[in-house]
Amino acid sequence: MTRVRNADGSPVDTTDVRQATWGEMEGRRLAEEAADFLRAHVPGFEDSFLCDTAVHLGVRETRHIAGEYTLTGDDVTGGARFDDAIAACAWPQEYHVSGRSTEYRFLPPGVTYQVPYRSLLPLGTRNLLVAGRCISADHDALASVRVMAPSLAMGQAAGAASVLALRDEGRTGPVDVEELQHSLRGAGALLE
Repeated sequence: MTRVRNADGSPVDTTDVRQATWGEMEGRRLAEEAADFLRAHVPGFEDSFLCDTAVHLGVRETRHIAGEYTLTGDDVTGGARFDDAIAACAWPQEYHVSGRSTEYRFLPPGVTYQVPYRSLLPLGTRNLLVAGRCISADHDALASVRVMAPSLAMGQAAGAASVLALRDEGRTGPVDVEELQHSLRGAGALLE
């Protein structure tokens, strides 16, 4: 029901403190506007009230790592397969465009793509795995992979890889990917 944008229609840059502050205030204003709409137009909401809002503005995309592999929009639409796959995904590319509209670019029927473990590994950094919307991915790949189910799958993979790394004396770099995949499959993860 809401979409926070700058007054000129551009996305809020939450790395800019002024825009981030404005976005927080605008988000709360829009929440009140939505609550007013529900009270006025939806039966059963006449006596409802807005109790609370989120602590922070929900942000679709900000910074993400440069990883050992950068997942691309072409990987998503082409149903890319990787030897080090840690998740399988099929969500369409979802773009918030002008106003409050959303544009979906659906994958071809039956097409899924995989997320490689290397996209969770930041370049030049040890003891760190990254999952969710800050993995190494371009804008077009992130339009699909940033949603809840893939983020949960990436989090599961990062957790399982961390366990393997701790067992192997605390290295979070290259764990044995086949062992990681075996562990994930054993826990019910879908990799294909």
